[in-house]
Parts: sequence; C-alpha cells; structure tokens
Amino acid sequence: RFTFDEERFRPINQRPGKFPVVLLQDKFYKEVDNVLLAFAKTSTIDLDELTIKGQVLLANFTLQGKVIIDNQSGHLVDLTKIDEQILPRTLHNQKVVLDASGKVQLLSLA
Repeated sequence: RFTFDEERFRPINQRPGKFPVVLLQDKFYKEVDNVLLAFAKTSTIDLDELTIKGQVLLANFTLQGKVIIDNQSGHLVDLTKIDEQILPRTLHNQKVVLDASGKVQLLSLA
C-alpha cells in the first residue's frame, strides 16, 4: 500500500485518499514486532476494511475489499501453514473462521 520516497524521505500512499479501516482485536498486535511478523509481505493495496479477532500470522497474503479473520482457537495460528486449497492466499470480501478445534471455514461477504 505504501512505498518510500528515498529522495524526500517520506511514505507514498499507492491509493491516495483511501486508508483501510483496520481493527486488530488482540493485545498481540500492540507490539510492533508482532505486527511486522504477522503482516510480512502482505499486500493491502486493495484493502478497504480488515478485522482480526485473535492472533494470526498472514505473511505473503493478498487482502482485498473487506476481510474478517476470527481465530477462536485461543492461540496463535500461522495461516500460511493451512493448505491453499482450504485457505487461498488471496482473500477478497471474505470471512475466515478458525474454530477451537482448528477447523477453517471460509465465508463470502458479498
């Protein structure tokens, strides 16, 4: 979503005038290192809204439109470890629910 202008030493918004609404509902995300780890190389250029409940790592994902992730397991889940046939690496207007047993449910937000 942002690049860095090395000549002017400032970030450049690749979608000027649009900032995604982001709600991270876990104290895990209060640490900058955890946020950097959780979102490493994640594309958010087309993201409008993101809500995450619980702790997840989603490095290398592409998030577009409205995305909701609800981790009900009570522990940190690395979404990149879930088979791409079950959880595609591009989420567009979708809700991901991880229940207490680790089962993944993918729902459309259309």
